[in-house]
Amino acid sequence: MPSHPLLECINKRRSIRKYTEEPVEYADILMLIESGIMAPSGSNIQPWKFIVVDDPQILKMIISFSPGVNGNPPCLLVLCSDQELANKKGGKLGSEYLALMDICMAAENIMLAATDNGLGTCAVKSFESSIVQRILNLPEHIHPELMISIGHSSKDVAAPRRRPLEEVVFHNVWKA
Repeated sequence: MPSHPLLECINKRRSIRKYTEEPVEYADILMLIESGIMAPSGSNIQPWKFIVVDDPQILKMIISFSPGVNGNPPCLLVLCSDQELANKKGGKLGSEYLALMDICMAAENIMLAATDNGLGTCAVKSFESSIVQRILNLPEHIHPELMISIGHSSKDVAAPRRRPLEEVVFHNVWKA
């Protein structure tokens, strides 16, 4: 298969769990978010809200309730769904499924853009969402769905083993 910059970026992206102390520029985070909002959105609901957390005191509070955050990242991006908007535009399907799918697709764009710009990331779902919601002063209808730690990786991370294609791909029909 010929080399392609996008495929190279996809293959280079890793979950980073140890960061340097070097801060991440706010303008760089905004560029990552711009990449995120270009993701597909079910019924074009675009239910996402993004909270950039780089204040050390707020980071410390959130991390204390987030066992999935490792390596003292200088920035957390909290991806939230606007449940009111998702329900208004997409009904039950919008609020229960599409909003989370949209958040996940935006997250992948963000992580790939970060990789392409020399930043490390790690998607995190293991956190106390109700406590994070209180810490960030989020309204009741804004739900923290996912966090992405962002920073400069302190070391190179090897690719984890992936299952071979023949274990996961079927052509036309399922074959046991």
